[in-house]
Amino acid sequence: MRRMDYRYRHRDAMCLRRLLHAFISALIPGAGQLAAGARRRGFIMLGVVILLLACGVVLAMQGLDQVLSYVVRPRVLLMLLGLNVALLAFRLFAVLDAYRAGGVRSREATEVSRLRVAAGGVALALLLFLTVAPHGITGYYIYLSHDLLTGVFAGKTDVEPRSTSDLPSMTTPPSPPALTSTTWTTPTSRPTPISQTTSTTEAPPDTASDLEWGEDQRLTILLIGTDAGYGRRGARADSIMVVTLGLQEGHVALFGIPRNTGDLPLSGRTAKAFGTRVYSGMISDLYQDAWDQPQLAPEGGDPGAVVLREVASTLLGIPVDHYAVIDMGGFVDLVDAFGGITLNVKERVHVRLSPPTKGEEYRIYDILPGKRQLDGHEALAFARSRTGNSDYDRMRRQRCVLKALLYQNGATELALKFPNIVQVIRDNLRTDIPVERLPELVKVRAKLKTDQMLTIGFTPPDYITGRNELGYNILDRELVQYTVREIIRNPDRVLEAQGSDANVDTSDCWKVD
Repeated sequence: MRRMDYRYRHRDAMCLRRLLHAFISALIPGAGQLAAGARRRGFIMLGVVILLLACGVVLAMQGLDQVLSYVVRPRVLLMLLGLNVALLAFRLFAVLDAYRAGGVRSREATEVSRLRVAAGGVALALLLFLTVAPHGITGYYIYLSHDLLTGVFAGKTDVEPRSTSDLPSMTTPPSPPALTSTTWTTPTSRPTPISQTTSTTEAPPDTASDLEWGEDQRLTILLIGTDAGYGRRGARADSIMVVTLGLQEGHVALFGIPRNTGDLPLSGRTAKAFGTRVYSGMISDLYQDAWDQPQLAPEGGDPGAVVLREVASTLLGIPVDHYAVIDMGGFVDLVDAFGGITLNVKERVHVRLSPPTKGEEYRIYDILPGKRQLDGHEALAFARSRTGNSDYDRMRRQRCVLKALLYQNGATELALKFPNIVQVIRDNLRTDIPVERLPELVKVRAKLKTDQMLTIGFTPPDYITGRNELGYNILDRELVQYTVREIIRNPDRVLEAQGSDANVDTSDCWKVD
């Protein structure tokens, strides 16, 4: 009896050793084979592992941003997908081979009970599942990334980058005072306004703006939030902001253009399509009207965004390279995909808003002052409400929400929420950023000083010369361009001199520790 017990214990121990060998090879392919005595196969597999680790070390030495710049290329992603499948096949073979290498002889195997065989099979199946799982997740993330890059971003462009070595020339206001460490003031002698009360303005030259990245090493993007939603006709540009990134020094500036800005300069084929070089209506309506001119976006892009990009470039006096457009429903989904945002709410927001998507109803939102965690619908209400204040207060809140999304979400949050974020962006974002330019952006990601973003809204009374015949504001273009230039060329001094005279937004509503 004791001899039979010994035999059962011996066979049980052999089964456990087989599983142990398989487990070791699941961690380090080849190590299980060495433990089981299959030295030749074990050393070959370990050699493959060492080679892969050496390649990983070489990549890691290049830095995270350089590595990320590789994986935002669709072709590289397809290669990684194939490599992931090959690596999975290699690891599965290593696990199964290590399990077999430590197997019992056929005569002894017949004496093993069916129960023990079943238990060993279940344990092996679980080990195989744990081996497959990380590769399945990795493959899914690679697939999502490839789908995002090829489905949202523009295809390859043959247009050469901008050749300018500096910012575009702008009329310089007469002798502005120097910036100090305590104040930043606009010119003592205000630039000559375009018009005080009339409905006309100087039209830009009849040439298309050069909108490609250039030697100034800046990327400038027009961000448009439309009011498109369920039950609404058309889509107006409800939020218009321009973000400019210094690709070398990392400074970030955000400019807000009021939606009721009128007397907008048109040029080139845009002026020809509209039959005028000055659009008297407000910029919000210009976006919607441009959709009636699809020839302005011949490659199937967003004609409204194309026109607003050109207008914003003329108003601010800088090239605007690309655009990105999202509607109300997409904004709600994006905030929810990030898990919401936390804001330091300064003033109560009480508003009733129309539903952003089909199947929803009108809702009343009451957001009280204090530290508040907002979901997508609440963030939309906070950003869009005009109840009890002006369009310009709303612009300030919109910039706050955007900065919160940028500031409160790092690499870890993006990785965990990646599938949901990809789906939202895929369904709701329109942009003309070329996919082949993304590696350049990734390389400067770590340089961007998002915690020191300078934001400014070109609002009355400082940046307005008057109203046109339709009652819309006319921007003081010379003063606007001077302000933009100072923020771009002297960001450090402006940061030190954030004075109220410049309307620089110093709100910390988006900084929540």
